[in-house]
Amino acid sequence: MLKTLLINTLLKEARSRSLLFLGIFNIIILLVMVTVVKLLGENTLAQEGLSVVGGGVMGIYFLVINWWITILAYLLGTSAIASDLRSGIVSQLVSFPIPRWQYILVRIVGVWIIVLGFYFVSNFLGGFAFSVITGVEVSFGGAIVAFLINLLPLLAAITLAVFLSLYIQRIFAFVLCSFLSVIVQISTSGITKIGLERALSEFDLYKSIGLFFHFLFPHVSVWSNYASSFIFGSEASFNSMFEVPHLVVITMVWIGLISFIFKKKEL
Repeated sequence: MLKTLLINTLLKEARSRSLLFLGIFNIIILLVMVTVVKLLGENTLAQEGLSVVGGGVMGIYFLVINWWITILAYLLGTSAIASDLRSGIVSQLVSFPIPRWQYILVRIVGVWIIVLGFYFVSNFLGGFAFSVITGVEVSFGGAIVAFLINLLPLLAAITLAVFLSLYIQRIFAFVLCSFLSVIVQISTSGITKIGLERALSEFDLYKSIGLFFHFLFPHVSVWSNYASSFIFGSEASFNSMFEVPHLVVITMVWIGLISFIFKKKEL
């Protein structure tokens, strides 16, 4: 039954208009980049210079994909369970002999697989196509590292979107997810700058708000920025001793909270 539900989730989300739109947008960006590099190669640059420019262009492409994959996670996350509630199909699904928490987990994991699949195809097949068409060798090292770093943060982003979609309409849930991502990044940046010890000892209203967002929400944008640093080989401030356990714990907490709320919900 769980396998059937997972396949249903994959098929449902694969038909998403958001996925189609971003896929088309990816192809357009890739075609523009290919055209630019080929024109430069035909008119101005030697092969050595073309390789440098091509590598830089693909770096920008990887960076763009790394940025908007979070947007896709939010978009699909807001429809994972909310669409079942709107259509009324959820009452049929939970009537099967599976606990509600398993239904929720399968829906979240299904969306996660779709997002990761889109991420993989956009990065690696896109890069391969670029290399074949332009003749420019593409380095995938940074993109591979960024992909691995983003695995768990994308799951956390989907979980947050699922939670918010239980209470507000999809578009507002998406906007709120994006807004929270910015707020969490600002609060985390501020706390990192002054130090957690000082933030806790010099407690006031401003710092209490910052600590609230810092501890209770996933640091999706912090992880995304860290992943992006590997694409261009730049440095990014990242406290792995805090961020890794925090992300694991907070993701489990949000999934548990969704399961608890959904268990009490009348369907």
